[in-house]
Amino acid sequence: MGTINQHLTERTNHVLQEDIAPHVKNGLVGSAEYSLTLINRMEPTSVKKDLKKDNLHDMGKTSVSWHKDSGLQDFSSIAVYHTMQDLRNSDDSSSSSSSSSSSSSSPWKVALRVADSTSRTPALSVPLPSGSLYYLLDDFNHQHEHAVISGASKLRYSSTHRVARDGCGSWQYIRDKCKMILSSNICTCTRVLLRSKGDDANANANANASISISINATDGGIDEQQRKVHVLNEAYGNTAKRKQLVKEFRACLHLMIELEFEWIRQWHIQGRHHAKLHKYWHKPMQSMIHSYQSLDKVVSCIVNSVLRQSSSKLKSKYKYKSSSMSGTNTNTNTVACEDLYDVAIESAENVKKMRAAWELRLKDPIFATLPDDMKPFSCSTLDECGGTQIQPKDLRKWRGLFVRFKEEETTDSIENGHGHGDRKGKKSSSSSKKRKLKDNKSNLTKKERKKIASNWEKMKGKI
Repeated sequence: MGTINQHLTERTNHVLQEDIAPHVKNGLVGSAEYSLTLINRMEPTSVKKDLKKDNLHDMGKTSVSWHKDSGLQDFSSIAVYHTMQDLRNSDDSSSSSSSSSSSSSSPWKVALRVADSTSRTPALSVPLPSGSLYYLLDDFNHQHEHAVISGASKLRYSSTHRVARDGCGSWQYIRDKCKMILSSNICTCTRVLLRSKGDDANANANANASISISINATDGGIDEQQRKVHVLNEAYGNTAKRKQLVKEFRACLHLMIELEFEWIRQWHIQGRHHAKLHKYWHKPMQSMIHSYQSLDKVVSCIVNSVLRQSSSKLKSKYKYKSSSMSGTNTNTNTVACEDLYDVAIESAENVKKMRAAWELRLKDPIFATLPDDMKPFSCSTLDECGGTQIQPKDLRKWRGLFVRFKEEETTDSIENGHGHGDRKGKKSSSSSKKRKLKDNKSNLTKKERKKIASNWEKMKGKI
C-alpha cells in the first residue's frame, strides 16, 4: 500500500502542476502526500436491497450518500481507484469483469454536486468502468460533495487515498488534549471545591500554584454553595482572571463535545462485536470516558455554583432589599459575567442539536437488520452526566435574571447617590423605560443581540 501511495502521489503532483497550479494565485496547491488509505467493498442493488435512494437528484440508490471527506489537511487532494468483480465468481480478475461491467444496464457511478444549496449548477453522475482512477484535487473537496451510486450486478472494491490532518484524530492527540485541559486552573480549582470540607486544607495545599485559595475564610456560617462561589472568586476575582475563566470554561465545553460526538458515540454506534475485535481501544476509550466524567463535574460546578447561584442571589437581593443590604458589597457575584452565561448557552444549544441529529441517525431502519452484537449499544456515562443535561432555556432564564437585576442594582446605586428632586424622578422614569426595553433581550447572548434588526434595517427599506 505504501508503494501505491507513493506512485499516486507522483501522478497527482504531476496533474496539480500541469492543470491546477497555473490557475491558482502564486501557483500554490494543496498536498498530495497520501498518508491514509480506506479500502471498501460495496454490494450492488441486486444484493443489498435496503440502499437509500437519492430522492433529490433521482440518480439511483446510493452506496455512499452525499458528503465531504473530513479530518484531512486543508486543500489536500484525494485519489480513488476502483474495480468491479462478478458476483458469481469474485476471484475473477478485474480485467475479465471490466468488459461485462461496461455493458451493464446500471453501472456504478460517482456523483458530484456543488456544496452550496443555493447553487444552480446541476449535479453530475459519471459512470466509471472497472480499473478507473479519479481525483478530487486541491480545493474541490471544500467546495463540492460527492456520492457513490450503486450498480446493479457487480461488486465494487475501492481504495481511497487521502492526506490525514497532522495530530488530529489520533489517540495521542486526544489523550494529550485531555491531559492539558484537565490540568488547567479551572479544573484544579473545581477539584478543590468537590472535596469534602474536612479535606479542603490538604486539597488546597496540592492545588495548582497559580491559584490562591483561602478555604478557612469560608468556615464562618456560610453554606456549601456560597463556599464554592467564594473560592472561585478568590481564584478568578479580577477582570483579567475572569476572562481566563471564560476561556478555560469554553475549552472544557468544546472538549466535552469532541469527546462525545467524535469518539464516545462513534465507538458505541459500531456495536459490541466491533469493540470485541478492537481490544487495543478498550483502555483508551475508558480513559476518554473518565476524562468526560471529570469535565462534566467541572461544568456542573461552574453552572450550579456560579451561574444559577448568581442569578438567584441577585433576584433575592432585589426582592427583599433594604437600606442595609443596598450598601452590601456583592463580591459573591464577581465571578459571574455575561460572557460566562453566553459560553454555556451556546454550548448547550449546540449539544442539543447534535444529540437530536444522533437520535435521528439511530432510528435508521438499517440498524434493525443487523445482528444484536453489531447494533449500537448505549453509553451510561452520557445518560448520567449532569453538566451536559442542563437545558438552554434554564441557562437563558438565569442569564436574564442576572442581567436584569444587575442593571437594576447599578441604576439604583446611581440614583441614590446623585439624584435630586424632579431630576431624580425624570432619571427614574427614563431608566425604567430603558430597563423594559432591555428585559426583552437579557436572555439572549451577545452574538444573538447583534443579529436583531436595528434602525439600519428600517433605513435601508426607505432608501
